[in-house]
Amino acid sequence: MISLRRSLLLGTGLLLNGACTEATSSVSADSQRLDVGRIPPIEVLLGSESLRIIREVPGYGGRWSDEYGNLHACLVNLADSDRLREVLRPVQANERSSYRRPLPPDRTIVIHRCDYTVAQLSRWRCIVGNAAGDRVPEFTLLSINHTANRVRVGVSSKEGIKKIRALLAMTEVPLRAVIFELSGPIVAL
Repeated sequence: MISLRRSLLLGTGLLLNGACTEATSSVSADSQRLDVGRIPPIEVLLGSESLRIIREVPGYGGRWSDEYGNLHACLVNLADSDRLREVLRPVQANERSSYRRPLPPDRTIVIHRCDYTVAQLSRWRCIVGNAAGDRVPEFTLLSINHTANRVRVGVSSKEGIKKIRALLAMTEVPLRAVIFELSGPIVAL
């Protein structure tokens, strides 16, 4: 069970506002699969805007903005690029600059190819959180890195990386879909 303390410290990156379920500690002897608990449907994992986008463009892999106000998005199949640009134009029009300067009028939408959809990454983020939860004390951070199109996992030691890799080998999460970062330990504020 994921402790309240760890869930508060890891915040929405781990529990996604309570959407991911708590992990159990069992491993099936027959399949060597880790029981990571029930993973909620995608409608619970994603916000309404992302849901709308993946319903219109199923291969959507996420988005981010650069310092010039250009909107970058990724797709599993670049053949859907025109459709994604059409869907993202209103999103870009409503964006505000976080760089304390006006956004230029000539902003563009740049489409990149990616390996995974945002739906896959969101599901895998839950699985990683449920698998590592209280099992790996070195586990400190969990998010989706949209620019890398990977699940981002922070750990406080190289030993923590080894432990999480071993756990993930018993799940459906492809190890190449995860990037590990060494980070400091969780500290109480």
